[in-house]
Amino acid sequence: MNDDHDFSLPDGVDLQALSAFVDGELSDAERERIAMLLDGHPQAAARVAAWRAQKAALQVLCGAPQDDAR
Repeated sequence: MNDDHDFSLPDGVDLQALSAFVDGELSDAERERIAMLLDGHPQAAARVAAWRAQKAALQVLCGAPQDDAR
């Protein structure tokens, strides 16, 4: 049996939404909705914190991405 549901995530939030949240790719309303859901889900909030730390470390190591469209 293949159960892809991640029980550490709040209902209505998936890994793609969390990734978009970390990357700042959500509307203000969606970002606020996920932030409120994370307040009650420490495991998911810890995952977001770890991803943010990883993103910051990669930016220091590799430099911030640059826009090649000139």
